[in-house]
Amino acid sequence: MSDDKYQVEIRSYQSANIPLIGRAVHNEVVFSVNGQPLFAFNGDAYNRRSGELTNFSTSGEDTLRVRVLEGVALQDIAPDYPLVSQTVAANLSKEDFVRGLAQAVEASEFINSQNLNYIIVGAPILRGHHFEAQNSNSAANTIMTAMGIPMPVEVRSQWAPGQDRLLLPEGWKPRTDSMSHEERVAFLKERLGKLEENTVGAQVRNDPNPNKPELHKPQDFVRPPSQIFFDPKQTSAF
Repeated sequence: MSDDKYQVEIRSYQSANIPLIGRAVHNEVVFSVNGQPLFAFNGDAYNRRSGELTNFSTSGEDTLRVRVLEGVALQDIAPDYPLVSQTVAANLSKEDFVRGLAQAVEASEFINSQNLNYIIVGAPILRGHHFEAQNSNSAANTIMTAMGIPMPVEVRSQWAPGQDRLLLPEGWKPRTDSMSHEERVAFLKERLGKLEENTVGAQVRNDPNPNKPELHKPQDFVRPPSQIFFDPKQTSAF
């Protein structure tokens, strides 16, 4: 019997420190084995034209995508983002760890397919004014929801703009839930690499820009140009 420890962690990093308001954090979902990162999921802003990461996007026209880091977490490659907290969200068996990883990949693929704008602090929408962002923390919340793992109270107590926004349609169910363990492993071998930074960037460059509808034919859009904020009630599961 294996003594390996399989965990899902939330690592929170300082993304800003605003006078009189406080410290904002970026949440990262980390799948770790024996305390070492195996895969880390991060929501990021990508420049629509170049397909490159934008560290601090305020334009409202960049796009929100999920990328996966393999063998490292954000703290290992981005020292400018100090680690604030590291919280274990779930201790899992090996099989449930693989199941959760497959669910996280499915949710990430769905987010990336929506061609959403990255909105750092939010803006008014049709159903009244609210300022919930659509950003990296929205992606982390969505991934955790897809796995059925509650966001730890310690994490929710921090100021993480966007963490209350869910980017999944009503009735969404992971297709991998009906797979066997072996089928999930095969799925992950095929799909995880497609979430690495350069591949995601290439997808961004190929997607139509919904902020410039005059450059495209209506049928080119993967979502209505007016859907700046994701609406679970107006988006169908696929």
